[in-house]
Amino acid sequence: MEFLLQVLGAGLLRGMSYTLIALSLVLIYKSSEVFNFAIGEFCTMGAILFYLVHYTLNLPILATFPIYFGLTWVCATLITKLLVNPLLGRPSLSITMATIGLSSSCLACSS
Repeated sequence: MEFLLQVLGAGLLRGMSYTLIALSLVLIYKSSEVFNFAIGEFCTMGAILFYLVHYTLNLPILATFPIYFGLTWVCATLITKLLVNPLLGRPSLSITMATIGLSSSCLACSS
């Protein structure tokens, strides 16, 4: 019975993660008409930041969340200001190509 609960819990958490990623894809596309190819890298960046804050500072999870949200906000703001804002007003293909470039540069850093 314990194993069944663990499997159900893990499946529920995995499904919620996939749902959040799909929801972010749809929200970005519907609001800007740009397909973001770097969404996987953004999710990975969030997971890495949470891991670093939680395990480097040895904080409890509830104390980790405010620091994590702040760091994620700073990273997202930097990417928006440096990459997306200069391309506003241009064809949506240029922003899509920028997200492909961001995705490939993140892949190059991880390998």
